[in-house]
Amino acid sequence: MFGYEREWLDRAPPGAVASFAGVGNPHLRSRLEAGKWCWDLGSGAGLDSIIAAWQVGPTGQVIASI
Repeated sequence: MFGYEREWLDRAPPGAVASFAGVGNPHLRSRLEAGKWCWDLGSGAGLDSIIAAWQVGPTGQVIASI
């Protein structure tokens, strides 16, 4: 699935994976780090937001907008 890590897909809620309708993998180039924030514009099922939240950790923030 567009180069998504198998670990991410196994860890994510099954509904988010099943409803995924993306056209690419922004995480291949995102370079998100702990404590950073990001905005997922057009988040859809939320899979990319979930993965981003894991990357920025509890001190970061992800804003999802559909």
